[in-house]
Amino acid sequence: MERNRFEQLLDYLFRIRKGEFEKTFLMFLYSFNAVAVFIIGRIMKDTLFLNKSDLSLLPYMYVAVGTAVGVVMYIYSRVAGRTPLRISVNVALSAFLLLLQVFRLLLELKDNFWTVPALYVFVEIMGIVLVIQFWTFANEIFNSREAKRLFGLIGAGAVTANLYSFPVRDVAQVIGIKNLSFVCSLSLLLCIVIFNYLAKKHLGRSGGTRQNVPLREEAEERIPQARQRVYRMLRHSMVAMTAITILAVTFVDYQFKVIAKHSFEGPELGQFFFNLYAYGGLLACAVQLFATSRMLDRFGILPALLILPVLLMSGSAVSLAWLGIVGVTITKGSELVVRYTVYEATTNLLYQPLPAVERRRLKAVSDGLARPAAQAAAGLLFIVLNAAFAVNRPERIGLLAWFVMFMGVLWMLVMVAARRRYVDALLIGGDRQARAGRENAEDEDLSASLPKAAIRRALESGDELQIRNAIEILPSGRIHEWEENLIALLDSPFSSVRIESMRILAAGGNRKFSRLILNRFDDPDDEVAAQAIRFFCSLERERAVTLIAGRMQSPVAQVKAAAIAGLIRYGGLEGMMSSVGELKSMLEASDPQERETGARVLGYIRIESFYQPLLKLINDPEIRVQRAAIEAAGELKAEELIPSLIYKLLSPETRMPAASALASFGQAAIRSLREVLDLHHIDMKLGREIAGVLGMLGGDEAVEMLSELASSRDEHMRSAAARSLQRIFARGGAEKGIDAGLVRDLLHTDLEQYYQLLLDLQTVRRELASPLLESALADRLDNSVSRIFMLLSLIYPARQIEVIQYNIQSENAALRANAVEVIDNILEAETRRYLMPVFDNISENDKLARGTEFFQLQKHDAVELLEQYLKDSSDWLKVCAVYTIGLRGINALKNELPQLLESGDPVVRETILYTLARLDDGDSLSAAARKLENDRDATVRSYLHSLVIA
Repeated sequence: MERNRFEQLLDYLFRIRKGEFEKTFLMFLYSFNAVAVFIIGRIMKDTLFLNKSDLSLLPYMYVAVGTAVGVVMYIYSRVAGRTPLRISVNVALSAFLLLLQVFRLLLELKDNFWTVPALYVFVEIMGIVLVIQFWTFANEIFNSREAKRLFGLIGAGAVTANLYSFPVRDVAQVIGIKNLSFVCSLSLLLCIVIFNYLAKKHLGRSGGTRQNVPLREEAEERIPQARQRVYRMLRHSMVAMTAITILAVTFVDYQFKVIAKHSFEGPELGQFFFNLYAYGGLLACAVQLFATSRMLDRFGILPALLILPVLLMSGSAVSLAWLGIVGVTITKGSELVVRYTVYEATTNLLYQPLPAVERRRLKAVSDGLARPAAQAAAGLLFIVLNAAFAVNRPERIGLLAWFVMFMGVLWMLVMVAARRRYVDALLIGGDRQARAGRENAEDEDLSASLPKAAIRRALESGDELQIRNAIEILPSGRIHEWEENLIALLDSPFSSVRIESMRILAAGGNRKFSRLILNRFDDPDDEVAAQAIRFFCSLERERAVTLIAGRMQSPVAQVKAAAIAGLIRYGGLEGMMSSVGELKSMLEASDPQERETGARVLGYIRIESFYQPLLKLINDPEIRVQRAAIEAAGELKAEELIPSLIYKLLSPETRMPAASALASFGQAAIRSLREVLDLHHIDMKLGREIAGVLGMLGGDEAVEMLSELASSRDEHMRSAAARSLQRIFARGGAEKGIDAGLVRDLLHTDLEQYYQLLLDLQTVRRELASPLLESALADRLDNSVSRIFMLLSLIYPARQIEVIQYNIQSENAALRANAVEVIDNILEAETRRYLMPVFDNISENDKLARGTEFFQLQKHDAVELLEQYLKDSSDWLKVCAVYTIGLRGINALKNELPQLLESGDPVVRETILYTLARLDDGDSLSAAARKLENDRDATVRSYLHSLVIA
């Protein structure tokens, strides 16, 4: 219990979740010690340099640092890509530990003119490598969502290291500035211990990288071109952002040091540096611990990135109006507080989408090459500006503030581009389905442009699928080039191939193929024979009457239907006169097979005025006749048939053919569908089926109708409407877009329902313990999530949403985290706030707590919920509720059950009998038995009989 409270406190204060404390705490310590080395080293080298050297040498030190760091980091970037992270970090930390002691010895020499400048350069190299390796390691062991929550906290270790300045300041007065190297060495030893412990636990046997890592060129050859492009653009953005950052902060740093040099001397200068780093670190620590993660979570990456340039630009503006130690200290303080807190944590998030090897290489190039190059460039600029404008004098230093403001504008533009590339990389890195789809699309494109030899090989392959695919892509208008192959395929062992070959040969209207098709009249496959008759009639027309008339007496239904249809459609007056009587007798026959054949004939001939017989056959007692008539109605497209087809959507046996038939009418069906939807007593099931038909039809009017249906209180209606809208826009089936505001309102409604379902599910678990009802509600939660994705695909790129949905369901934690991170970056603020808890890796109680904060959820007891479910439009939920009433013996609701005996679902009726028997209510059971003794469903009657016997 105490442990649970501790975990809750960690989550509340620092957003550390279960199982994350050890890793996060140790990374915090690692960050603290790594940056403490850097800060103490900087205080030591800045104090020694400024007290012993002329200020005119400072620009040259920027150049020297940039050049030296660039050379070292170039070597490091080449080595790091091929060396396991565990080895490279241990070698670097050990080397720094040794070199610190070497410099300490050199400082004791009398002739040490070059020792302090060399130490100045060494500390910068050491600091950059330590920070690069720390964040590289952090990106290896945290995924993108963990990083967004925890990078601010572990980065707080770096900020807290500034507070180290308080005790170290006093220690330095006792042991001297030079001996601070021993303090740095202690922190380096702690870094080695912490790194090796975490590496052993979280990097695995590989040591943090693959063995034999390929060169950049080799690696890129293994990455699909689209991903290469996205990764390259992200790399460019990151390098540019790093370079501009360093240029801007170096100009701020130079202003600060020039003013500090002229304002303080001797020990006062060291004390000033100690105080600035210490008090700035104190403020930065508060920001990092309690603001960075929450800021990222609330506002996202881009606003967090923009804070630093905005503050530096504002500080520079203040400096222009108020030069002196106060103005530049405010600007420098802003950099210390924000750069190593919000900005550092956010910048390191941008590396997350890249593969591990790419990430290490970019980190080395960005921080190890671009950073020193920018610093060296700044040093060269200072040399030129000093020569031209004497900017190393306090009264002229304000000129540099204008440069900082200019760089700030450019900086923000690059940040916008980097954030966009970050989202693209998150998407493309996890787009497994998209890559498969693109590869399939490329295959299709290749097949469409296959050379003749390849098509011919496919036609002669003997494989049914290859042959049919080859026939499908035969160039229209050039069939004569393939006549020989098609004629040979008329004798194919595959009936589908024989039919397709006849279709292609007959499509050109050339009568020279008539005799070849005639030979298939006696094909062993009845469907092939029937199709041969149809194709023959289309070629020979009136000339076919005499030959085809005898086929009207065939005992094979397909052949008979094809003969009659061929004569009516192509045989002219003689053909019609000879066959119309036969068709009439078929339509009125007592044999359902004859009526079915008659219905198919009407579909074949496609004469719109022949719709009258279909009105009767659509309601035929035999389902197979109904289905044939419905399919025929879709061929005739007589608008008089639309009302009958609409109501056939209610029957499970005729739902699909009726929907397809209505869709074939196109926009002509819209008016009738709207009239039915406008009826106040419309069955919700029919409304849902109509929504599906509207999705097949498409068009602006269908979108308008579906938008209204998507606002329905019925969950299944909303799902059907959202699915249809998604289908329409996915295929570009509407000219106008959908109102984004409406979709967001629908999203918020669905999110409110999601949290309400979560609350209801907890009540059911706690008070009813009904696995069946729990399962039904869990399915509803899943449906809510699916509907949310459908709605998102209406206002965001559908392909992106498809990839996100796929990856969120993945078992790979990194893919799930990346998918959630994309959502966090593309949604507008309010929707993101409501939606993120649904997908974030938090407990159900935490999700519910957030939902209660967002919406006014209704808390119901178990009986109220069951009563609500008994009135739900879902038959399955009714079944689960009725079953639970019997299972838990809830007599308070037994009077509600008889009302459901009229349900159209036999499972509902049967479950009511079961529940009344469990409740031992003899009167109610007897009344139900009398009502259901002649039930139309055999299963219900059989169960009732078993109860009576019992």
